[in-house]
Amino acid sequence: MLYQQLIDAQATAFIGAAPLQRTGDRAVQRNGSRAGTLTTTRGT
Repeated sequence: MLYQQLIDAQATAFIGAAPLQRTGDRAVQRNGSRAGTLTTTRGT
C-alpha cells in the first residue's frame, strides 16, 4: 500500500490533478487502476 500511495502522489504531481479532478489547464488524463501484487527481492 505504501508503494501505491507513493506512485499516486507522483502521478498527481506530474499530472497536476488528483484522480477524477477536472481542471482547465489539465493536458493529460489519469487512467483507472487495478489491484496487483508488488514482488521484490524481500518478498511480496
